[in-house]
Amino acid sequence: MEAQCRSFVAPIQPLFSVDGAACWVMPQQNEVKVTVDAAIFDDKGSSGVGLIARVHGGYMSHARTKCYPEVLHPTLAEAMAVKEALSWVKRVKNMAWEEVTIESDCLVVMQMIRNSAPMRTRLGQIIQDCRELIKKAHNLKLYFIKRSANMPAHELAHVAHMYTDRIFDWSSLPVKIRDCIQFDME
Repeated sequence: MEAQCRSFVAPIQPLFSVDGAACWVMPQQNEVKVTVDAAIFDDKGSSGVGLIARVHGGYMSHARTKCYPEVLHPTLAEAMAVKEALSWVKRVKNMAWEEVTIESDCLVVMQMIRNSAPMRTRLGQIIQDCRELIKKAHNLKLYFIKRSANMPAHELAHVAHMYTDRIFDWSSLPVKIRDCIQFDME
């Protein structure tokens, strides 16, 4: 019951004052926001991630899906989504992305990445990889947002099995995800 309470704060810290946004907030001038989410497809024996990069004004710059040929634990899948976003940002940084914010609706993963405690598991290795990618990045922020602020990435992750390892522009993006993005901009 405490976890569902609006005033509940998870005991693992640190949290930033901007963590926990319930509505998506447009990026500032010269900032790109990449929202990420993961989905598990038990019936297909796979997992997928969705990443959506948006620029000032809320317009989509790029979107991407990636699938993994195994059913992952949800926390591991979310961590892999963040790692994929960090790797993607590193690859496309030459696109004049001066400042980048990565947002995820998985509080546990955000807190694990911010914490320096070593973990000797597959999840721990993914978290460590995220930490290393962040160390190499400049002008990068990582925030937790609530699911309600992450609907386009959530919806994209849930169709990742149909669009395996694909990069989208606005015209190729599935209509349902375009509708989510437009809803955020209203």
